[in-house]
Amino acid sequence: MSQALLITVRLLDGRYHGVGDWPPSPFRLFQALVCGALLGEPRERAGELVEAFGWLESLKPPVVAAPSTRRGRAFNVFVPNNDLDTVGGDPSRIAKIRATKRIEPLLITADLPIYYLWEFEGSNEQSATIVNLFERLYRLGRAVDFAFANAQVIPSLEAWRQLEEYSGAIHRPTGAGTGGARLRCPARGSFRSLRQRYQALMTSQQDGYVMLANPPRFRLHTYGAPAHRLLFDIANDNGAYQSMAVTGIARLVEQVRDLMAETLRRSFGDDMIEKSVIGRGAGESEKAMRLRILPLPSIGFEHADHAIRRVLIEVPPDCPIPVREVEWAAGSVYLATDVSAPADHDQAQMVRATDRGMLRHYGIGGSSVAARVWRTVTPAVLSTGSGHADTGNERIEREAITGHAVRQALRHAGIGTEVEALRVQREPFERRGERVERFTVPARFAGRVLRHVEITFSKAHSGPVIIGDGRYLGLGLMQPVGDASPDILSLPIDGPKISRTDAFLVARAVRRALMARSQDHSGNVPRLFSGHEPDGSPLRSGRHEHVFIVADDSDDDGYIDRIVIAAPWCCDHAVSRSPAAHRQFDRVVTELTVVRAGGAGVIRLRPATSLTEEDTLLRPSRIWESRTPYYPTRLSGLRKDARTSSMLDLVKECNRREFPRPNVDILSVAAHRTGKGVVIRARLQFEVSVTGPLFLGYDSHYGSGVFSAAE
Repeated sequence: MSQALLITVRLLDGRYHGVGDWPPSPFRLFQALVCGALLGEPRERAGELVEAFGWLESLKPPVVAAPSTRRGRAFNVFVPNNDLDTVGGDPSRIAKIRATKRIEPLLITADLPIYYLWEFEGSNEQSATIVNLFERLYRLGRAVDFAFANAQVIPSLEAWRQLEEYSGAIHRPTGAGTGGARLRCPARGSFRSLRQRYQALMTSQQDGYVMLANPPRFRLHTYGAPAHRLLFDIANDNGAYQSMAVTGIARLVEQVRDLMAETLRRSFGDDMIEKSVIGRGAGESEKAMRLRILPLPSIGFEHADHAIRRVLIEVPPDCPIPVREVEWAAGSVYLATDVSAPADHDQAQMVRATDRGMLRHYGIGGSSVAARVWRTVTPAVLSTGSGHADTGNERIEREAITGHAVRQALRHAGIGTEVEALRVQREPFERRGERVERFTVPARFAGRVLRHVEITFSKAHSGPVIIGDGRYLGLGLMQPVGDASPDILSLPIDGPKISRTDAFLVARAVRRALMARSQDHSGNVPRLFSGHEPDGSPLRSGRHEHVFIVADDSDDDGYIDRIVIAAPWCCDHAVSRSPAAHRQFDRVVTELTVVRAGGAGVIRLRPATSLTEEDTLLRPSRIWESRTPYYPTRLSGLRKDARTSSMLDLVKECNRREFPRPNVDILSVAAHRTGKGVVIRARLQFEVSVTGPLFLGYDSHYGSGVFSAAE
């Protein structure tokens, strides 16, 4: 039966002075537990404690729930900088070496505890020991952050039921590269490393100096605190969907917002509602706590009418208004079916939706619906003039200004991913969409333009994506376009210069980096990057099921200028392309920024981009020539007639990869440096045009056997 270790921690004075993390990381809690547990502990229980802490280290990263905070007033304190040698070792002159330390506490905005939830299977004695030890915890953070805690082991369902009623932010461990805070968590050996540091400190103080052992052992995990999303159907008196025109989306948002604010004022007062619901008078730190109301046009297939039948309300994790209060206020809203009609006109009610499948059309639902290309469903309000371009130069200038406005809109929306391409127009991208002129916008947006926008990001994004100055009024709402992530990516090298002769070395280093980035919490590496089964044995399927890596000299100047990484299914057509493997390929490759390649140095990479259709590795062509040497996959017969054997090997290799049968012309033959086999360069001529990439032969996963389209 699944059990949960649920720890409840309360800070005594509602302040937190710890540096570098909020919520307090699980490893910080682990340190505080070790500190409290070992005070006055008899030596005979040392073995029991080692087992208990070892068990806690072995658990998966916990879920952390914490209340919202705001920055308190910063102040300076003056402390010795521990450099007594600069004053001749005289303690009486310690005032001469005072250093300034700036302290900026976090103020907890709600009277809520901090929860840590570890899940495990079954029951054991170590969990009971840990529960008893938490009674000794007396602080969490700096020395002034006094706290107390209690722990309990309960069924997982009961623990999650408590967290569902929690009105603070719930931080869950997510996959690498999904974004979010990086929190330290206990790892195997954490307790031993802390004990060694303490023993080293005690020994050094006895000898008259201070020396610490190696840094404590922990592991970084990515945590995310997603917003609470409440989906409502707009229903009429008969319980059926009530549709509203998409062109009036801004008025609809204002109507829902004002009605909810009127209901919530009775419980939370004018100031909080003005900042958190209406959005007036909110400071920079308070904007992230604001509710967002998103009417969702009906999309998802070609003939969808784009009418609004659902409303999504996002409650940020730090919002001071509890989720249950927001849900109650939204459920009491009655909307005029015609937003331009008087209040006593026919009305519709917002009813909590049971089917959330519509959210996938807006990229909501995790990384499984992430995409690189996004298009607006409702036009974005851009901070740029609406002048006309009469000449070519004016048009270029206007396009540059508009592109800058889109990038600014992305920055304001908190999206920092690099943009590969932009497309801006007045017309909708879908058949049943509306032109920008038909949308009603508030008068305060006068002087700004409405535009439909298509954005291609350098890596996949999950939704919702909503940009522009009208993003709190439903304008600038975007949808993902299919599965636009390419199967072959190029990562330009930003430095240093690396000779083409080190291409194989660089490719192997890139493979190691990809394996490191793709491993899970248990250290397992997927076959897509390892080329091995989960037990470590080589793949025996006879297919190429792991990535191909080429350290490429595209301009033929003798130096590697880019790393090309291709998914196995685009190099071996017999390999099936699964959506999960495709998402994993795109996520891991686009996160790669630095590669440590031994003697070749530390390679810095620019963001990944897709290869253009005109690239010689991809361009359709009937004739393909060797770009890097080809190593035959079979050695038999090479000593008798290397040319004939190599020709047959190339034909068989194309057949195995399910390419058309080529006519092979061997351009050169040389002995392999190991003395076994040969190295050849060849020209392949097909009866029909073939689209690349063509990475063939032995060691093709490391850049050998690369063919490029002939002019």
